[in-house]
Amino acid sequence: MKHLINFYVFVCFMCICPSIVFASNCPKDVSRDLTKEAYYIKSNYEIIDNSTYKEIKIGEDKTTFKIPRYEFNISIYNITKNLYVIIKNDVDSSVKTIHYSDTVDGTYSFLDANFGQIYKYVMEIYPEVNDCANKKLKTIKLVRPMYNAYSEYAYCKRSSNYYCQKFTKNKLNLKGNKDFLSKIKVNNDRRSEEIKKETKKETGKSLIEIIIDNWQMYLGIFTGSIIVSIVLLVLIRKRRNKKEWDK
Repeated sequence: MKHLINFYVFVCFMCICPSIVFASNCPKDVSRDLTKEAYYIKSNYEIIDNSTYKEIKIGEDKTTFKIPRYEFNISIYNITKNLYVIIKNDVDSSVKTIHYSDTVDGTYSFLDANFGQIYKYVMEIYPEVNDCANKKLKTIKLVRPMYNAYSEYAYCKRSSNYYCQKFTKNKLNLKGNKDFLSKIKVNNDRRSEEIKKETKKETGKSLIEIIIDNWQMYLGIFTGSIIVSIVLLVLIRKRRNKKEWDK
């Protein structure tokens, strides 16, 4: 049993040892400069609308419907010759390693066309410098939203309802059209009730309560009025003195 424990300790030491060696071999000034370069690496995405519209005729009537198709152009900026980026996501097991040679003037872009699913990207920045190769300098997390097909409902055209947002970074957990319509109604009823309560609360207040609740605004108005009054009095006094002197 003792020999087995010693063996496990030896294996763990051998696993940890290389990373300790790498860390110790990375000069502090080099590590500091690499960390500064990594700081400026940023990531963002742009939504590209490639949707098409199709017209169909039903009897004498014509109707047009949308065939949604979106792409996300994801970009990573400010990659330098001293750094490389490893890109992972939570949907599949794909891993991309991006070097400066893969970029255009330090910017790397790729298209993500799976618009019906939320992607959570993790981008890890490492040095190209051999002595610091195992030192992770920075981690960037980017949540790429999904397209919400319910946003195309006629009701949603002029609505800012939570369930009407065209792109969302949170799963809406809708089970179908009936569930969508019921949640829309609940949200609207709840918001209407909140507005009624707020209105009733405000109209039921006394003048003193309203002034207390908005004391900063009223203090500003009061102070401003005093300042304007003083300025006017000074100007009037100067004008009167000038007239008396002219006489």
